[in-house]
Amino acid sequence: IPTTYGKEQIDMLLNTFKKGVNALGLTCGAAKGDLKLTPKGCMIGEIAARLSGGYMSGWTFPYASGIDLTEQLLRIALNMEPTIDINSDFIPCTQYSAEGAWLSIPGKVNALKGIDKAKAIPKVKEVFIRSQKSDEVVFPQNNVEKCGNIIASESSYKKAQDIKKKILYKNKIYQ
Repeated sequence: IPTTYGKEQIDMLLNTFKKGVNALGLTCGAAKGDLKLTPKGCMIGEIAARLSGGYMSGWTFPYASGIDLTEQLLRIALNMEPTIDINSDFIPCTQYSAEGAWLSIPGKVNALKGIDKAKAIPKVKEVFIRSQKSDEVVFPQNNVEKCGNIIASESSYKKAQDIKKKILYKNKIYQ
């Protein structure tokens, strides 16, 4: 976050999302969508009346934007004015956030290594460990079955991605 798509692509995604939200009759509160640009245009995977799960709403987006989405939704639920323009199509981000997960093939975790080293890397905001030594792990079919996640925040897309890749591909946390 934020996207590297251009204005035309962003507008296409936003217009499709708005049409989906309107078709569902959502008028107040949160709405999140999983949309994908394909050669056939914008495709909807999901639109739901809630904040995004995983680490998106609570960590990845706030680190990029400086906005606590959970607080904003709670303000709306309590009939208070949000502190941001909720009618804006675009919220500017001052940083780039990159979130990544490490996955496993089925088996038993023999060792974790490099956790402290990963946490010590400047601009690493979070390291979430969900599998420990001796845990049985599976190839994930959902977010909960992932072994762990990291979130990095930097001043550019490339820098944020480089930190994520350094931890996930070079650090090899699990064995």
